[in-house]
Amino acid sequence: MSAAQRLDEVFGLPRGSAVIALNDPETKVSIAIMDGTLISAIRTGAVTGVCAKYMAPSRSKTVGLFGAGPQCKTQLMALKASLPQLKKAYVYDLSRERTEKFAAEMSQKLNMDVQAASDRLATIESGDILVTATTATEPIIHSAEIKKGVYVAHLGNNEVDEELILRGQGRHRRLGDRQAPHGRHDGLHVPRRQDRRFRH
Repeated sequence: MSAAQRLDEVFGLPRGSAVIALNDPETKVSIAIMDGTLISAIRTGAVTGVCAKYMAPSRSKTVGLFGAGPQCKTQLMALKASLPQLKKAYVYDLSRERTEKFAAEMSQKLNMDVQAASDRLATIESGDILVTATTATEPIIHSAEIKKGVYVAHLGNNEVDEELILRGQGRHRRLGDRQAPHGRHDGLHVPRRQDRRFRH
């Protein structure tokens, strides 16, 4: 897996790229070498979808997305598959053109109302579930902006402030531990590679 900050801007390619090598389990001989970019994006989206199924409030109807790249597409696809009651999504990106294109494409693909959000705060306020998949180097979501009961999934290391992480850690329970009422798990899930998904 590799990532280049301007790969999409300069060459029109996904920022992250991956290659999968498949070997025969018995002979260990290579069977295939294939592109892994799509598989990686779907896998990452699936983690959020599974976590949200057990950790997000059952009343969740809306999603706020930060980032209008390929990763947010698979995030939304997985969330819709895990939580079919979701009715609306708002997406915010620094590129208005990319945001509007994302909204149009995903509305059609998921038969769901996906709208281009007007700004950062509007996106935060709109979502029962919030997802960040950006290259941000500073927090774009702050603890003080998050209302009680919102499920937050951030894929990067810098997208939320430390206070929000600590706020979730105080009531965390790892996925797979004791099941919460109504089939949900409350709290914080910390997968490998510092991805953090939590609900306050």
